[in-house]
Amino acid sequence: MLKRKNFLIILSLVILSVIIIYGWSLNKKSDELAEYIEGNNPDIPTLVFYTTGLSTTPQIPFWAALRKGEFEGLFNLRVRMWRNTDDLQSVILAGKGDIWLGHTEGFAMAAKRGAPVSVIAITGWRKFYIITSRKDYNGIESLRNRTVVYAPPGSPGIAIFNKIIKGRIEGIKLQPSQGKELQMMMLCGKADTAILPEPLVTMLLLKNPDLRVVESLEELYGRERGTSPLMPLAGFAVNRNTAEKYPEIVKAIQESIIRNSLELKDKKLEAVKYLPEYFEKDISPEVALHSLDRDVILSKRGTDCAEEINDYLKTAAPGLFDANGNPDLDSGFLWQD
Repeated sequence: MLKRKNFLIILSLVILSVIIIYGWSLNKKSDELAEYIEGNNPDIPTLVFYTTGLSTTPQIPFWAALRKGEFEGLFNLRVRMWRNTDDLQSVILAGKGDIWLGHTEGFAMAAKRGAPVSVIAITGWRKFYIITSRKDYNGIESLRNRTVVYAPPGSPGIAIFNKIIKGRIEGIKLQPSQGKELQMMMLCGKADTAILPEPLVTMLLLKNPDLRVVESLEELYGRERGTSPLMPLAGFAVNRNTAEKYPEIVKAIQESIIRNSLELKDKKLEAVKYLPEYFEKDISPEVALHSLDRDVILSKRGTDCAEEINDYLKTAAPGLFDANGNPDLDSGFLWQD
């Protein structure tokens, strides 16, 4: 009996070990699949670009430039897909990669901690929306004493929302959630109101016809302050070491992003066709296209919107500022050639 018991214990441990090893191999394989190569010219440098397929509009001008051949002869591209903002922050702090797509406040917080990061272009300006299935929604005052779910955790949209309601509306419970979890909550009726960025907003609207967009956070914030309904939410940054080594490449990337943004701002059908096919496992072309009904293709050099960036960071990352309201960021945070 004892021998049989020992045998079963050993067998269980063996099975558990096999499961762990198998799971590790799947994760490793997943990581390997999350890398894509654009170009194979051995005579030019290969830059590493960290991005995500879950954010489409802010990077359309970059991919348009690449597909048009504007970077041909300058560099090859190794594309790595970050999983969440914490993942990206770790990458930037470690100085990994050459180009990053991310949130403006994430770049700023990494820079304050000593990361070699410089913003070259702001490309995300209108992203966050309140969606609901409630029929009685009549302005954000309707959210008093109710639960509002949001994604992703750490979303800058929540800092904007809190700024809007501060001193006006009490009792709103904000509940963080991962994107897929939030989708299930909304689709199953476990939550009725959410704050989300595009293109996740469009993804949910297409899946559930009972949901509707009721507010744009950027428009709400703009009305509150009498300013533009746009905020410098996200964009492109480069590794300063890369910028010092290849300033002409960084300048070409920046100029191409700005130029293609202007060319594509009113060409939604053409614009989404430039996104890589491997983005489709995260966001379909249909979702990317419909998200442009609310999103906007707009790019500005970081140096051309420094005041807007500072104003936004005071809301999204107030810890970056000293007692006099000055940002604790060096001049290199906004790249200039």
